[in-house]
Amino acid sequence: YRSFLILKELSTGKESFITEGTDASCLVTDREIRISFWRGNELLWQILQPDGTRDPYSIGTYRNHSRAEWSSDGRKLVFTAAVKQPQEPLDLPALQSVTWVDRLQFKSDASGIYDGSYREVLVYDTDREQVEEITRGHCDYSNACFLGENIVVATAVLNQTDASDAADFIFHDLRTGEEK
Repeated sequence: YRSFLILKELSTGKESFITEGTDASCLVTDREIRISFWRGNELLWQILQPDGTRDPYSIGTYRNHSRAEWSSDGRKLVFTAAVKQPQEPLDLPALQSVTWVDRLQFKSDASGIYDGSYREVLVYDTDREQVEEITRGHCDYSNACFLGENIVVATAVLNQTDASDAADFIFHDLRTGEEK
């Protein structure tokens, strides 16, 4: 399937083709519209201005990703994506025909057979053009969004087994690195 992002002016009904993509999020200011969207597994963002549209900026390619959400100032994007974690114990041999599984939930409809990856929270800074992984561990994060400009909120099942569904809210301050 092909999906397209189209801008529609409600007052006139006029539609303008923007680009091909899915899972778009946007931030509207009085000067421009910033959109983020996925094209396959590639995350892109673009600025729409009254005098023309800039070419999209590529952030990178990620697996098992979520929709990217804007900070209130439009300078950062937050999303979750699969990040490979070190296998424990660390002395397991690497075998091509064997998949080591060390968790109870070893497959899902969304991500397939467990491959040693967990969904981590990533933040992209549009000024520095860098992605920072702000979580790391053996749990899956989801529902990442901004609370203002510098607080990231996400959910995760912390310090519990795969058999638990009790999710916690995580608040991460990007300025101090403090997490609650």
